[in-house]
Amino acid sequence: MNALILLSNVFLLLLWMRLWRVGPHEFTFNPLLSGPSRLADAVIDFLRPVLIGLPSAWIAGLSLLFLLAFRGVLLCSAGADWQIVVGMGFGRVLGVGNWFDCTVFSITVFVVFLIRIWGLGFLIAVMTPARRPDRVAEAFAHFTRPFSLLPRLHMGLALVALNALLVIHLQHVGRPFTGSFPNGLAALPAALDWQQPVAAVVRLSWLTALSLTDSLHTAGGAMMGVVLASLLATITQNHGLQQLTRESVAFLLGGFSRRPVVIGLIDLTPLAYFFAMNILYGLATGLLRMLLAWSPAP
Repeated sequence: MNALILLSNVFLLLLWMRLWRVGPHEFTFNPLLSGPSRLADAVIDFLRPVLIGLPSAWIAGLSLLFLLAFRGVLLCSAGADWQIVVGMGFGRVLGVGNWFDCTVFSITVFVVFLIRIWGLGFLIAVMTPARRPDRVAEAFAHFTRPFSLLPRLHMGLALVALNALLVIHLQHVGRPFTGSFPNGLAALPAALDWQQPVAAVVRLSWLTALSLTDSLHTAGGAMMGVVLASLLATITQNHGLQQLTRESVAFLLGGFSRRPVVIGLIDLTPLAYFFAMNILYGLATGLLRMLLAWSPAP
């Protein structure tokens, strides 16, 4: 189920990217953008006879909303609960059966996906002294629009605000997750009682910070995905994929790519990055879980 949701989010991201296209030839010269752009344009051209007279961006937006609703209805009929986990601290669960709630949950899952990749973009921006002109950086900047158009400081402020709004929104979506996460940690109560505003603001701060830490987990997962793609490229002797994975590793590492961890002929920098992100994620979530447990519960 998680893999299906991730793949659908990636496809929906193509339509989201199409919303922020500026010029007709903006994606022509980058192969990482031209292919996805043609796929999104094919969807738009297919719907153009139905949505006569609407601009391409409007068609892309309506298609995105329709597919989000369709995914909600489809997964609502799948017979399995749908979960959103934040910071390995709390989560929300949506039981099947209510199509409207499933649609809202589907939209929420996509918004969480956007916030996570935007968090990854901010993390890379912090670690990169100067903007890279390569094709991976250009493609990622387009996929993370409009967030990538912001100055670095505004990125951080927007990310904090978005995660705080996400935490507040999740209070009203689904029901609290009360089980244990895959790492064995129990879910913490995440309710906010605004009858006690000081305690609610404190808890909201810790919950927002927990949500922000998911950017570290996203970064580690992205690096592991690139490493696996690199192994596949080596096995299949696909030189194009090898070049792409090298550029992706350098992009994710940012300024740290200048200080590689090399033992003999083996570059361990990607694995060091992966373990570092997971260690930081574990330490941050552990500390925030402790602070959240100490804060007065409603």
